Amino acid sequence: MRLHLLEVEAFGPYAGREVVDFDALGADGLFLLHGDTGAGKTTLLDAIAFALFGVVPGARGDVKRLRCDLAEPDRQTEVVLELTVQGQRLRIVRGPEYQRPKKRGDGFTTQQARVSLTWVGEPPAGLPPDGSIRIDEVARTVERLLGMTAAQFFQVVLLPQGEFAKFLRSDTTEREKLLERLFGTERFSDVERWFADLRAERGRALEKRQQEVRELLARYAQEAQQEPPEEGQPEWVEAVLTEIAARAEAAETEAVQARSAAKSADVVLREAEEDADKIRRVRTAHTRLTQIAEQATERAEWMEEIAAARRAAAVVPEAELMERRTSELGDAQVLVADRIRDLAELGFDAVGLAVADLRERAGSVREEAGALAELAAEATQQKSDEQRRAERQKVAKKAAEQVAGLAERLDKLPGLLAAARTEATAAGEAAAKLDGAKSRVDELTALTRAAEELPPAEAKVARGEAKLREVVDEHQAARQRRLDLRERRLDGMAAELAAGLADGTACPVCGSAEHPAPANHDAPLVDAAEERAAEDAEQKASALRQRVVSALEEAKARVVSLRERLDGRAAEEIATALTEARAVVTELAGKAQRKDQLTGKVAELERGAEQL
Repeated sequence: MRLHLLEVEAFGPYAGREVVDFDALGADGLFLLHGDTGAGKTTLLDAIAFALFGVVPGARGDVKRLRCDLAEPDRQTEVVLELTVQGQRLRIVRGPEYQRPKKRGDGFTTQQARVSLTWVGEPPAGLPPDGSIRIDEVARTVERLLGMTAAQFFQVVLLPQGEFAKFLRSDTTEREKLLERLFGTERFSDVERWFADLRAERGRALEKRQQEVRELLARYAQEAQQEPPEEGQPEWVEAVLTEIAARAEAAETEAVQARSAAKSADVVLREAEEDADKIRRVRTAHTRLTQIAEQATERAEWMEEIAAARRAAAVVPEAELMERRTSELGDAQVLVADRIRDLAELGFDAVGLAVADLRERAGSVREEAGALAELAAEATQQKSDEQRRAERQKVAKKAAEQVAGLAERLDKLPGLLAAARTEATAAGEAAAKLDGAKSRVDELTALTRAAEELPPAEAKVARGEAKLREVVDEHQAARQRRLDLRERRLDGMAAELAAGLADGTACPVCGSAEHPAPANHDAPLVDAAEERAAEDAEQKASALRQRVVSALEEAKARVVSLRERLDGRAAEEIATALTEARAVVTELAGKAQRKDQLTGKVAELERGAEQL
């Protein structure tokens, strides 16, 4: 709210009409209302309150004696106030209820309270039209524009004697609502609610994190095999970490020693496996010898059979010859029989002697053929034995080849198993490191975005600084113009007053009805509208300056935040690190994916080793 003009007539101790120009008083932004006790200072404040609300604060509003007792009977009591509220300039003319002499006859009559509201400029939408005279309607308009009732206005703005303490003693809720409506602090309430909601949300998140910390601490204590203290948990954790680090270092040393011992053990294992293979072969040979010793009788029989077969091999041709001779003998016997039959038919008996000789010879041949038949059976058995020996030699050769293949596979197996275990261990380590590598990629990705945002943010700061210099120049120019216009108006104020003088009318300065030497001014006079326009232009320039300053501060804060996050690292360096980190993630992911496969391969090789 800004006051421009106050006029009082027959009001309080002022019997005449008095004018207070607040624009002139507040030209320097501040003015002081002072005077002796009873000079009428409080009456001016009462006049402002009466013009706005139709009442005055304190006990003076209860007696309803606002008219000056020394005023002339025909002079009306009224207060005129011109002010600007929320960008709207209005003029209020208000008169109180009082007793005045009757125009006809003796006695007094009641002068009813009256009010009129006039807009200086275009009337705003949603408010009463120009020239409104309804008291309730004007009261609602003023309360709407000011955002407070008369009692609130008296407590907060006017602050009469003794009433400020009443405001301080009023209920907190009432003061809060009043101040919130007066100063537009809803945004602060919103911010307060936002902070409260955020505090509750953060409280829930904190409680969740604390619960997670407690669980992690319990697991940590369980793994550390120690009881966590109720206080000094960070120190305890640091102590346990130090201890674990020492144990880890010792374990790493033991692991190095164990790996060295494992390599030595692998060498010893291979040598032991070779020795075990040799022992197995010796045991197999002994077992075979035992079996051979147990088969000595059978082998002796086989040797006899082989010897008989070898002896029979010499008579095989004779046996074959015997078979042929036997066949020929049979054919000869048939031929002889045929010839004897033919001779018998011819009547020769002389052949009987020849037949007897032949029969004797045939008997001796049969005996010889019987002996040869036994040798033929032995020759057949010999062939069967030779065939069995060839088959057993084939089986022995195939078994020897299988033994050689198994021995070769057993020789290669320890190396394959060690390589598979190494790959499986590397895959497990890659799986353990993968989350950390991914987190590193996410961190570097965020830094890359920050590095990309930094040049535009710095350019925005540079533009903001240039814009700030521009708006500062504009604001200073607008301020200088307002000051120049005010100085010109003050210089021409006498000429402005002289321009309104007329013969026979009292001078508002000296009160004289004669004007022998009115002031004049050669330069163009500055009116109040031009000065108000300059003030509005300065206010707009000042508001723009504040907005630019706020935006520039935000841009600078953003640049500082980005630089702190980057910590002096260049975009190329971050991009290189990001590429390397992504390559590491790809490599670790590839190894981690083979973890189950390699574990299965190790188990399969171990089973294969047992089977071999």
